[in-house]
Amino acid sequence: MRLSLFVLLLLSWLGWSAHGVADDARPVLVSLTALGSDDSQQPRYQVLFKVPNSGRLTQPPALVLPQPCRWQSERSEYRSDSRTQRGIVVCTTPLKGQTLALHYPQANPGLFTLFRFTGADGSVLMAELLRPDQLSWQLSGRAISANVLRDYLVLGVEHIWKGIDHLLFVSCLVLLTLPNWRRLLLTITGFTAAHSATLALAAVDWVRLPIAPVEAVIALSVLFLAVELARQQRDSLTYRQPLLVSVAFGLLHGFGFAAVLQEIGLPEQQFITALLGFNLGVELGQLLFIAALMVLFAAAALVARVGAAAKPATAGVRQLLTQPPQGAVRALALYATGSLAALWVFERLAQFPGWPTLLG
Repeated sequence: MRLSLFVLLLLSWLGWSAHGVADDARPVLVSLTALGSDDSQQPRYQVLFKVPNSGRLTQPPALVLPQPCRWQSERSEYRSDSRTQRGIVVCTTPLKGQTLALHYPQANPGLFTLFRFTGADGSVLMAELLRPDQLSWQLSGRAISANVLRDYLVLGVEHIWKGIDHLLFVSCLVLLTLPNWRRLLLTITGFTAAHSATLALAAVDWVRLPIAPVEAVIALSVLFLAVELARQQRDSLTYRQPLLVSVAFGLLHGFGFAAVLQEIGLPEQQFITALLGFNLGVELGQLLFIAALMVLFAAAALVARVGAAAKPATAGVRQLLTQPPQGAVRALALYATGSLAALWVFERLAQFPGWPTLLG
């Protein structure tokens, strides 16, 4: 089996193994907001602790408060996609300088954690994205721009690499435009510009769309391109104007990216820095994926040439990098991608609000 087929089928398999949850890069969220002091002059804080239900956690983690703190009021909400704990915490001493922690009954399966500390005036005193092996956080009260940029850049890379639907869409764009690498560059640039625009518009809350229809159309975009590539009608609009297709669907993919930021929020004092870092991370992850895909195409082409007793040196490096799989290999990969995308469409349509009432 050729290496290029292996890559495309591996992406499909990852999507199947995630039970159709193709866009799950949400971190655990711990948000603290200062409320001032109570009648006994003890500092009070509003706490939001949200754990995504990604299917990777058999038991959710617990938030461990510092010794001087206790819950004054608390309630929990359980939904299909998350577990949320809210309440008021009272401390005998201010939280600044104290350490909070997460306790996982089992090992952390790879979830990031966003800690956010907001002052009584609404300003974000500190925001930090912790890697899965970092389970505690000291409230220093300092939000450093370089740390915020780095943290959100990492989150952007993680998101695009775990977003199997986005990667399959990019894979289809690669197959649509190669071996013309200039056409590929133009098409990917259009896709990047489009989803960057809607990501920014959604982040500043100028444009907002319900996430369920957006996720369904994102899955539909993958299905659409897989069908178009399988049909290979070179006179279709998709083949003649790939830039138009990438821009149109890129606008919707941007809202999908924005859903992650809506889940975790952006630090108010470092809003532009965090948004820039996340967007750069998405683009970096996307470019790394395309580069890896093209290298694997070249490796597959070399293996095929060796198997055919041809001289590998007869083709230049650029030609090898821009040779996507053909024939039965291509068809099988596209049918696997299309089948997975069709499953996502039906699953996401079933998540539309009102369906249980309508069908019940």
